Amino acid sequence: MELDHVILADVISPRPDGKLDLHGVGWDTIFAPAVPATHPRMDVAIRFLLSPHELEAAHQVVVTLISADGVELTRMDAGIQPMPAEARAAIPPGRRFGIGMILNMASVTFPEYGDYSLVITWDGNEPRTPLSLYVAPLQFPGPFAFAELIRRIRNAQAFGARAPAHERARHRSCRRDGSHRSSGRNLCGPQGKPLLHQGSRRTSD
Repeated sequence: MELDHVILADVISPRPDGKLDLHGVGWDTIFAPAVPATHPRMDVAIRFLLSPHELEAAHQVVVTLISADGVELTRMDAGIQPMPAEARAAIPPGRRFGIGMILNMASVTFPEYGDYSLVITWDGNEPRTPLSLYVAPLQFPGPFAFAELIRRIRNAQAFGARAPAHERARHRSCRRDGSHRSSGRNLCGPQGKPLLHQGSRRTSD
């Protein structure tokens, strides 16, 4: 037996052609504002490669989520039934047969922040090291940081409204090629953006 892959995701959906649609992959940390924290759903996709001889017998797959001190949070079992002889005979010589499964973990409660592990066993043996999973506190910005963010957003929104009327009119008169609609002079920048007003400047003696 060879473990082909293990994928942890928010949601994994099978297709009729055997492919998988993965949603929310590439993570190993759950951020929670407080503990105990209940996570609504996690899916695990596992695929094994078996020889025709290994397909003659039944096998048992178990996935267990445990805490750092070995407490079991949830357990998922999946059985693989023997393949009929005629189906095994159709497998090309030297090729292994892939068997995939999707296991769902719903409403898992994590009692505290810290390290957790997904342990996978095949007939009681671990074909790979456990997957690491972490639960960390969710940090919200402080009141002063939040107020500063709101101030910057409002300033950005008000900037356009405070622009001089002739500059707004110039922007509306710019073509995409950079020329001005009425004069044709080079009053506009790249992609129709108006150039800064270049009037005469005085220098003090």
